[in-house]
Amino acid sequence: MSTSAIMLLIAIPLIVWRLYARLRRLIGRQRSSLARHWIVALFFPIIVVMLVLANHGSPLGLGGLLAGVCGGVALAIWGFKLTKFEQTEGQFFYTPNTQIGIAIILLFVARLSYRLFQMVTLTGDAAQAASITFTRSPLTTVTFGMLAGFYCCYSIGLIRWRKSTKAAQN
Repeated sequence: MSTSAIMLLIAIPLIVWRLYARLRRLIGRQRSSLARHWIVALFFPIIVVMLVLANHGSPLGLGGLLAGVCGGVALAIWGFKLTKFEQTEGQFFYTPNTQIGIAIILLFVARLSYRLFQMVTLTGDAAQAASITFTRSPLTTVTFGMLAGFYCCYSIGLIRWRKSTKAAQN
């Protein structure tokens, strides 16, 4: 095993641990921003469409992406039911369920780390083939689809909550 592979094996757990610690702080009580919700709700579907186009010849990649998006939407609906909503002095706040969001992000980061490890340790034609098939791997597309489906659906739910709260005030 090469030195770069060993360093990567050492670095990945540290990166995941720091990412978890940072995400834990970010997923607490948050101020609701309609602009941010709209950006997330529009950004992820664009990336999913780009992945669909990149996977047009790979039924397994497309199937993984579709399964991931459906799973992410289901988790977003469940997570939205666990979310606590507040409105104080004209400002909107929400506290999402930390376990669901962190689990989805860490799953995606773990998959990307594994693929990065594969690319670092492979050489020659195998490395070139791994980099070409990166976006066609069903495990990669299912984890990204889950991330995209979750955050897009969750943002749409937050937009709907904000609009229904404003309509109830009028």
